[in-house]
Amino acid sequence: MFALNLLNFSDLKILVLLIAIHTKFIEDNKAILRDLLDELIPAKLNGNESIFEKRFHLKYAQPEIRFRFLKPAKATYNDLSVPLNEFINHPIACKRIFIVENKMNFLTFPEVAEGLAIWGKGFAIESLRNARWLEDREIYYWSDLDVQGFQMLSQLKVNFPHAKSFLMESNLLDLYRNFVVPGTPSKIGIPDTLNENEIFIYNTLKSQNQRLEQERIPQWYVIEEVERLVGQNQPLMQVFQNLNFLMHHSMTSSKLHYWKDLIPLLNTLEVHQCRSTLVLSLNRMDRNPFYHVGCNLETYGT
Repeated sequence: MFALNLLNFSDLKILVLLIAIHTKFIEDNKAILRDLLDELIPAKLNGNESIFEKRFHLKYAQPEIRFRFLKPAKATYNDLSVPLNEFINHPIACKRIFIVENKMNFLTFPEVAEGLAIWGKGFAIESLRNARWLEDREIYYWSDLDVQGFQMLSQLKVNFPHAKSFLMESNLLDLYRNFVVPGTPSKIGIPDTLNENEIFIYNTLKSQNQRLEQERIPQWYVIEEVERLVGQNQPLMQVFQNLNFLMHHSMTSSKLHYWKDLIPLLNTLEVHQCRSTLVLSLNRMDRNPFYHVGCNLETYGT
């Protein structure tokens, strides 16, 4: 059974059939339903939206925001995906936001106190524009070192001008020149929101058509840069100051007792810091007396 109602809209008459129907009916007839509803409920629709569900305030499969708590409390989830509206309307307790373009770099991003990593997924970062609670957080952006990366950064800065780039400096092109490949040519001019240094790098990448994929940057370098960025490397700097003292004094086997003074400092370091940063730096030194110290350090770090 169904009911018949005759509705009058000025001189327009529409016969409405109130029938229980499945959602496929709407999916299969969006074009004609849009024309009809535009006339029936002009004051209720969202005229700026072209997508049917958004236009008429219907539920739809929203894009999801995937994020990781970079130093989660015990017994909590640390890698979550939530619908966009939930992310927008529910601020997350954190101090720093790291938006990372590529998935693997997002998954391996190092621990940061009060930090949250968001998978940017390229130009999908535009979906974050309505999450206004991000205005009260430090925002750092990291993508491939190429023209498109800086275009995405500019897009982010339109909505969050205080956002900063990191691991997108021009010196990386020299450090990892063997991994630089041709980029994707772009005819877009200089993005308006970039700062002077970012504009310089953008022009360099564009004129030389270069790209350094962010996955090519070693994890130890990423860890060092993140720690420098958030000021978590003070104990490590103390260790290097002591190492500098040792380097500039005669190193004989009898002088190695200085090393014992560094052990308490090592207790304040994360395991990955011992292995990646300190050991690497020690092994780079030319003085032979340091070599076995580096090996011992690696064992100590484990």
